[in-house]
Amino acid sequence: MVRCVGEERKGGRGTMGRRFFLTAALLLAVVLAAASANGCRAESGDETSGVDGEEPAGPAVVSASLSQTRGTSTPVAAGAEVVVGTRYVVFRAVLDTEVPPEWWDDHLTVTGVDRSAFSGSFDGGAVLLEFWEGPPGERVTVTLDSVVLPGGEVGSYEVAFVRVEEPSAAVEVREDETWRQVVPGEFLTRRPLEFRVSFTREMDREAVEAVLRAAGAKEIAWTSAEEEEGEGDEDGGVAVTFTIPSPPPAVDFDRLTGVRDTFGLPLEGGLPVVFAGEPPRLYSFDPASGDERPLCALMADISDAAISPDGRHLLVTAFDRTSLEYALLSWVVEVETGRLVPLSGWGWWGWVDAGHLLRLGEDHYEVTDLTGRVLHRGSLPTGWRAASLSPDGRTLAVLVGDWTGYPDIPGYLVSHDLVLTDLVSGTQKVIEDLVRIYSPPTEGYVFSIPAWSPDGTRLAAVSDSESESVIVLVDLATGSVTLPATLAGPAASHDHFSWSPDGRFWLSGDLLIETAGGGASAAAPVAGRGRPYWSPDGTWLARSDDAMNWGQTRVAAVGGAPGPTAPAPPEHFLGTTLPCGWDAQGLFYFIRWEAADYRYTPGLP
Repeated sequence: MVRCVGEERKGGRGTMGRRFFLTAALLLAVVLAAASANGCRAESGDETSGVDGEEPAGPAVVSASLSQTRGTSTPVAAGAEVVVGTRYVVFRAVLDTEVPPEWWDDHLTVTGVDRSAFSGSFDGGAVLLEFWEGPPGERVTVTLDSVVLPGGEVGSYEVAFVRVEEPSAAVEVREDETWRQVVPGEFLTRRPLEFRVSFTREMDREAVEAVLRAAGAKEIAWTSAEEEEGEGDEDGGVAVTFTIPSPPPAVDFDRLTGVRDTFGLPLEGGLPVVFAGEPPRLYSFDPASGDERPLCALMADISDAAISPDGRHLLVTAFDRTSLEYALLSWVVEVETGRLVPLSGWGWWGWVDAGHLLRLGEDHYEVTDLTGRVLHRGSLPTGWRAASLSPDGRTLAVLVGDWTGYPDIPGYLVSHDLVLTDLVSGTQKVIEDLVRIYSPPTEGYVFSIPAWSPDGTRLAAVSDSESESVIVLVDLATGSVTLPATLAGPAASHDHFSWSPDGRFWLSGDLLIETAGGGASAAAPVAGRGRPYWSPDGTWLARSDDAMNWGQTRVAAVGGAPGPTAPAPPEHFLGTTLPCGWDAQGLFYFIRWEAADYRYTPGLP
């Protein structure tokens, strides 16, 4: 019932009656005006605010939302029950007015979980509740009471969410009329490839098919759990089978991650990648004759590799596809058999000699055998950069930077101490402020790698001076420092500084500089952004054009003194390969893989 005015009173005549009538008429006009301005209110047992001095009804809920993905949220209405996964969940509500903190204490209730299972923050008229992971079947209810609901009535704004397991999938390949689970990172050479992806729940089939068709999939067909197993329930899984007649070099099923099930939950990640072709292979190369020799097959996704001095073992760092975590791990590979020996421990690995490895951690080093068993261990200064091992494998040189910001120039001018560590005894020697490197703000932290002389008695590095960059040369026996050559441009532009094994040249960026006779310089016989690889006698130089080393690799002869009249040295082009260095006999090693360009661009878009 809607009441707009009060009942009319009868009786009374004359002046008193007329006065009463006029007074009643005036009151009636006031009431009508108020009713016109504010509208009529529905009578109910739950009165609203602003009538006859009643207490205010409370703030109104402007919006409420739930989110399981950073940067996205889903609006939720009062009384809604939402299905979510087991991961982190965020609830957010916004009121139409600011309220004091104690209001939230009195009017916000969470049931279904302990207080330790979530955190809350309040900002005037907004609340943010963050719920940690929870098990399937958990039901959480969030209630805001004494608020104005979207319909205008006063009541409780209640939202519940129920957790279910996120959908997952398994990938199989068909061989000899039999389905088997794929091995992450394996190589499949049959054509066409037949796959089956089994999901634990019904999925958005159109989205799944769109991903598969983009990879060239044909003959896409769906089956349900009932068809596969002869029985099932309404929440049973589904499977999709398909063929790829002409597969791309890499088929990464992890690209299905993000496709959603019927609850709107994304598929769990960690699906495998497989390769449709031959695996990477190690080659040796003789630059004198130009002969290549294929050696052992290797795993996929190798990011770095180094041959041992005797050429019998290869140290590789690659993505570990078998763990589905895409972590970078290291192995020792027997070149003759291809047998893998995994190395434990995170850090930078390198060769000490043919039988020993060096692992560098954030604040320590370890010398190990070829199985990774630790033989020597010692400390390194925190914040070390640019490590370089002496020719005899006994002493490690690192630069330790002291960041010093200057308000009048952008970026940082970093002063470096040279720290020399004996890997057997662990004793250290420090030469302070040997190198200064200016790091532009757009380049991030850059550093100069110290280079050993072939006899191990001196170290050289590139440093910034007042107006130019210079080569800094330190005599380790006396500690004396000289500046034998100046370079154009800042030190940061002279990357991959090295000293040729025959002692004749320094290589700085793309410049070849004489170590004697005033430091004459000329263009290096082979340029590139990758690290340089000198042959043991210093007569050949190999380099990739890519900073990550997987790129166009060339091997060129290093002639006599650099100069404009020097003849062009002989050069070999090895194509897209990964350089692995030289053995002591003068053979160059590299890895060739037809799918190398797909290491970070998988075939399923």
